[in-house]
Amino acid sequence: MPASSQGRTEWSVASAPGTAERRLSSWKEIANYFHRDVRTVQLWEQKEGLPVHRHEHSTRASVYAYPDELDQWFAERARKRTTELEPAATEDAALRPSSSRANVRVWMGLAAVFLTAILAVAGWLVWRAVSVQRLPGNGTLAVLPFLNLTGESAQDYLSDGITDELTTLFASQLRLKVVARTSAFQFKGKSADVRSIGNQLNAALILEGSIRTEGDEQRVNVQLIRASDGYHVWSHLYDTSHGDSMAVEEQIVHDIGAALKLPMPASAPASANSLDQQAHRFYLLGDYYWSRRSTDDEWKAIGYFNQAIDREPLYARAYLGLGQAYLLLGANGQAPPGDVFPKAREAAEKALQIDPGLTEADAILAQIRWTYEWNYAAAESEFRRMITVNPNLPTAHHWYGLMLMYQGRFDEARSEFAKAQALDPLNPTFPMLKSRLAFCAGNYKESIRLNEDAVKVNPNFPLPHLALGEAYLYEGNTKAALDEFEKVYELTNHDPQALQNFALAYARMGNRTQAMEYLKRMDDLENNVANGYSTPFVDAGIYAALGEKEQTYLSLQKAIDARSPAVIMMLVDPAFQFIRSEPRFQQMLRVTGHVS
Repeated sequence: MPASSQGRTEWSVASAPGTAERRLSSWKEIANYFHRDVRTVQLWEQKEGLPVHRHEHSTRASVYAYPDELDQWFAERARKRTTELEPAATEDAALRPSSSRANVRVWMGLAAVFLTAILAVAGWLVWRAVSVQRLPGNGTLAVLPFLNLTGESAQDYLSDGITDELTTLFASQLRLKVVARTSAFQFKGKSADVRSIGNQLNAALILEGSIRTEGDEQRVNVQLIRASDGYHVWSHLYDTSHGDSMAVEEQIVHDIGAALKLPMPASAPASANSLDQQAHRFYLLGDYYWSRRSTDDEWKAIGYFNQAIDREPLYARAYLGLGQAYLLLGANGQAPPGDVFPKAREAAEKALQIDPGLTEADAILAQIRWTYEWNYAAAESEFRRMITVNPNLPTAHHWYGLMLMYQGRFDEARSEFAKAQALDPLNPTFPMLKSRLAFCAGNYKESIRLNEDAVKVNPNFPLPHLALGEAYLYEGNTKAALDEFEKVYELTNHDPQALQNFALAYARMGNRTQAMEYLKRMDDLENNVANGYSTPFVDAGIYAALGEKEQTYLSLQKAIDARSPAVIMMLVDPAFQFIRSEPRFQQMLRVTGHVS
């Protein structure tokens, strides 16, 4: 999916006394600069002396302000009010809604279970329980996407990268509970009141910031806000040279930890000064393209991660990114499994050799054991271990839930999906997990209802349309299914892989000629990595819809021989209902690890 465009403040240039200085030329621009509404900044001017200028002989609405003056005022305001933080935290019970109190009780209850089960992490759990009591509300922090105010869209990778790395650092160094990136990035380029954001993300603290450049210098403006009332807890301006963002990130984490009176870890990570800055830049570029998810972007990401590793051979997070990119290509059918899964495994293992605490690398290995090696017992053991050590990693709950669902363990899967969504509440894929669960269980009407709700919330996201089309298809409404598949094709910019949906639909309609035409176009793409990888498992589903049993078995065997990750769906895929009880199919399920 293409990344959303970065919201930027438009600057106008005017002459200030003795200099040519950039300025904000309206109340709206001033409000956008602070990420606030107009009424708030007008009150700041009236009651707190916000430095706003007015044109002579003009109306009250004709105002302007200089960013440097606003920055200085804001920093001074924050310094004056920082001393009020600790008394404010004591008002926790009054400020916190009852639902947040319930969430804290649930979390603490889970922590108690983990405490008795895993003594190795007892110190961390006790430490975090004490720390949360010092913070507002439930102690959860949301790091919103930093604004790119450089005027160059090519710098989006930097603003997004700083956001990502701060999210990781706050969780790993300060042991804060941090809202997942996917949910926080739903607010990229959007103006919203911090209180509304806090409610949607179930976050008590909001961190927001911006990046702009002055010649060879880079200015990072950071603000920490209490979500319950929009109160500014802390803010600071960081001036640094280009390419030194890692040092700024570590300083931000240190300063916020001090402002919140949180203990720093006993063993701090190595200084950012030891990291090659060009390697860090390559890593941020790789992470940026990895998050875009298209096939071309994943290969670009791999190139950047490899460049980072070439300059820094012990760069653990670069190996992690490399493993994630290869894993995504394999899991999404964007490259032949044998070409990418072994490379994903190698990169993840290297990342863990360098940094054994990288839980995300463990998640890669667990996913590979499930989807590529078909070792369900080992994968489940690894997922459970990860969740015990880090219960706040939504990816672990998500992937473990998928594994359970494709084994037909629907109740257990539902529980894991609920935990994943609680940790990443605005992730657009998570609401569809319930619909997928209903689909795999054969409840197509419920799947349709849930997918229709998802489409209303996010009409330009292809996956709800795809899931809705599949549910319509097996419910028997092929016309509605084709309409949804057409939307998927358009929303994915005519992604060739979307053609398989038309082939399946025409096969279900009994139109073999049309189905075979689409199937041929898909098979022509099999060796074209640039456009994707057509798995024989798709062919099997189409032949099954046509009722051609022998061709179905031959295609399934080809998919198994190629170790296609799609075969994980064999047990619950409704396409194979008509042969599911046959000994030949059961033997295949034994090979793929579904049954013992």
